[in-house]
Amino acid sequence: MTASKATLSCTTDFGTTIAHVHSTITPLSTEFITGSGSLTANEEVPILQFFKDHWMALTATLTASIAAVVLTIIVIVVFLPLILPYMPIIVQKLNNIRQTIFGGILRRATSIKVRMMQYFKFKRN
Repeated sequence: MTASKATLSCTTDFGTTIAHVHSTITPLSTEFITGSGSLTANEEVPILQFFKDHWMALTATLTASIAAVVLTIIVIVVFLPLILPYMPIIVQKLNNIRQTIFGGILRRATSIKVRMMQYFKFKRN
């Protein structure tokens, strides 16, 4: 069993951007790896080399961002005008459901309260 920790930080030095990659692998068990200790590697990679090495991940991220924006625009432009004429009906139905549920609860609670007050009022006399 091994645990690995990798951190990536980018620094700018007089207009030159360099990605510093620091990776540490530390064996936790000697069952699979003989010996103990840690392996540390520091490497400076020019930013263009970094983009060349990770172009697939960067392209996938950019594609996902563009797709999210396009889908949002499609929903706003296409589906919103289709739904807007029915919004008063939808709001009315939701209002009816709300009145049915909470109105019934409040009516029952009020009637129970009135009955309890009458019961205790007659009990005192």
